[in-house]
Amino acid sequence: MLRVLFLITVLVSVTKAFLPPVPCPEVFTYKLERGEYYGEIRIPYDGSHNFKVEAKFSVVGTYKNLNPGIHRLTSSDQLRQNAPNVHFKIDFPRLPYIPRITNVVFNEQIFCSGPSEIVTSRGVTNFGVGLTYQSS
Repeated sequence: MLRVLFLITVLVSVTKAFLPPVPCPEVFTYKLERGEYYGEIRIPYDGSHNFKVEAKFSVVGTYKNLNPGIHRLTSSDQLRQNAPNVHFKIDFPRLPYIPRITNVVFNEQIFCSGPSEIVTSRGVTNFGVGLTYQSS
């Protein structure tokens, strides 16, 4: 039992060592689900009926046509009931490296800003994703 606990602790520590630094942990976190990492954005909800969220990332390597997925986790009912935060999930494209968050903007307000990956001989690719919501 002690060996299993030790092995789990080591695996979690090694995995976290490969996660990029997050300049704004109160806004963005990496989460693991079914062996895949995704990003979760948490923004204080200001009661807006229409909003736009944008996230930018940087990743080691040279890639074309990176199309991460984004969707809102907070339901419309939760928003109507004045949820304290609105949550979004970012599904990263399959890459050898986990993308680093560099910017989060919600309704034209910057909630997170950080540096891109350092350029090396492998190159660096910057990409983004956005979602606009308009209540009906």
